Amino acid sequence: MMFATVASSSGASAQDRDCIHQLIKENGREIACTLPLQMTEKDLADLRKASRDILQDASCVLTIKIERALISDAVANAQMHVFESPPQPVACEIKTKETAIPVSFTFAPRVEFKDGQAIRATPGMANVSGVSRLLSLPVVVFINSSRHVETGMLETVNAYLRYVSSTKAAKN
Repeated sequence: MMFATVASSSGASAQDRDCIHQLIKENGREIACTLPLQMTEKDLADLRKASRDILQDASCVLTIKIERALISDAVANAQMHVFESPPQPVACEIKTKETAIPVSFTFAPRVEFKDGQAIRATPGMANVSGVSRLLSLPVVVFINSSRHVETGMLETVNAYLRYVSSTKAAKN
């Protein structure tokens, strides 16, 4: 995936565990958590290329706040469904060769399901503030159309679908 959660030496970060725990173990009305995100080396190289070497690094925090019913509906209707998340805010520190710039944007993931699997996905990056459109537009286009990003999203969503399916099977 374009961004990976930041892991501590003992595995997943507390926030990551909190988001996963809320998704899998809890049943409250909404899932509300934060995830620190950091780019992989390959993705950093792609970001540098997409920005013509102006952007050098990025570390971000994704704030998730979504109604559980939206996710439950997508899982229940995975035979043929389109999941569209409301925009989720992301705050980043983007490093150039000269300075660090606070940047914010939103992710509004969209996932298409067919025959019980996620088949298409986009992070829906938009609403960038903190950098000029000249810098942000190539990055937004790159992230929203990246097969690498889509593959990571599909792997994550399909792993969750398999988890839900195996949990239901174990209960029967």
